Amino acid sequence: MARKIKGFSLIELLVVIAVTAIILSIAIPQFFKWIKKYNIESDTKAIYAFLQDARAKAFAEKIKLDVVVNGNEVCMKCDTGDNDCISLYGTGNIKCIQLKNSFTGNTVNISKRGTFLGGPIYYPHGNEAQYDCIRVSDIRVKMEKCNNVNQNP
Repeated sequence: MARKIKGFSLIELLVVIAVTAIILSIAIPQFFKWIKKYNIESDTKAIYAFLQDARAKAFAEKIKLDVVVNGNEVCMKCDTGDNDCISLYGTGNIKCIQLKNSFTGNTVNISKRGTFLGGPIYYPHGNEAQYDCIRVSDIRVKMEKCNNVNQNP
């Protein structure tokens, strides 16, 4: 009687493992690039929302605020010349957000009327993100791609 053996041979198994290894060696670096891009865009959106929140707070409470970037942290604090704000919140940080990446940039000042002055806030390293910086102009906040070139408007 002939016996039939079911299963894979060692050669077939090695070929499948080799093909899988080749595909993974191509896919893994691309995956990490995508994760980095996603994190930069996510941080940029968080800074955008934080600036809008600070603007609403300044306008509603009629106080002057500064938004300061310190690496992985963006903080809202009272303008040093606004005694009304300092009497309400003191000289420390009012609110901060943590970022996944380190951003840099100039302080953004927000007046009692909710207008902006300063900036931009940007990711200082080359990347493939769709947008990696925030620019402000008077009453507008916008996300854009700075490419780490000419950061000032």
